[in-house]
Amino acid sequence: MTNAGVRVEMRPLEFLSVQCRGERKSLPISPDEIDSQFKPGLHYQAEQLIGVLNGQATDLVSLEESVRSMRLCSTIYGLN
Repeated sequence: MTNAGVRVEMRPLEFLSVQCRGERKSLPISPDEIDSQFKPGLHYQAEQLIGVLNGQATDLVSLEESVRSMRLCSTIYGLN
């Protein structure tokens, strides 16, 4: 992803690097320790699911939002 001031790359998806405009070197961003122990994001998703099961508010998207996003991706890639 690139904007006016920064370029952000995930290559491969598990690793993030940031390059500021006008600089040649990109800076690697270290993954969270928990994401080094498990598949990145899995622990967070599991925590959110436990929150749902306990009746707590979470950051998870609704099923409707998820379906809408999948349909959008399908349209973008011409899979309809």
